[in-house]
Amino acid sequence: EKEVINFLMVGSLEQRYKGFDIALRAISQLKTNKKFTINIVGEGIYLEELKELARKLNLSEVINFCGKVPHEEVLRLMILCDIFLMPSRTEGLPRALIEAMAMGAPAIGSNVGGIPELLDKNFIFENENYTQLSKIIDDVINSSDIEKISQKNMQEASKFRKDILNRKRQDFYKHIVKEFFKGN
Repeated sequence: EKEVINFLMVGSLEQRYKGFDIALRAISQLKTNKKFTINIVGEGIYLEELKELARKLNLSEVINFCGKVPHEEVLRLMILCDIFLMPSRTEGLPRALIEAMAMGAPAIGSNVGGIPELLDKNFIFENENYTQLSKIIDDVINSSDIEKISQKNMQEASKFRKDILNRKRQDFYKHIVKEFFKGN
C-alpha cells in the first residue's frame, strides 16, 4: 500500500493548453486521505500563474516545479511516478504520454487529440472537467489493478516505438505514391 501518491505532469508552460491548472483543481478535490506530491516539469510564462493557483488551492507544500530538466531526468521521474497526468486542452499525439506509458506509469488524460487513442476510456476525462478527473484519480488510487494498468500502458506505448512508426510511415508513403501514379 503506497503511503505517498506521486503525480507527474510534463509540458510547456508557455501556453495554458497543457491544462495543468485543471489537474491542480482535480487534485485539490481528491477524497483520499493519502499524502501526495506533484511534480511539474516544464517552464514558461504561466509558471507564476500556476504557483499562485497552487497557493490558492493549498497545494504549495506538495508541489515541485522542476523547471526544464534533462530528458534522462524526465524518464526517471516517469519511472518513479504513480500517476502521470495529461490534462491537455488541445494535443497532437503527446510524446510525453507515450514515454510515460512506456515507463509503466498509470496515466490519465483528457479526451482531446491523440490521447484517447493511447488510453483506455476509463482513464479519459472530458476536457476541462476537473471533477470527473478527480473521480478518475480517486479510482486509480484505490484500484488494486495498478500493476495491470502499468502492463497495459507499456504494451500500448510499444506500438508507437520508432521502428513501428517508421514502418507505418513507409507504408503510408508507398500507398500515396501508388495512388498518385494510378491517377496520372
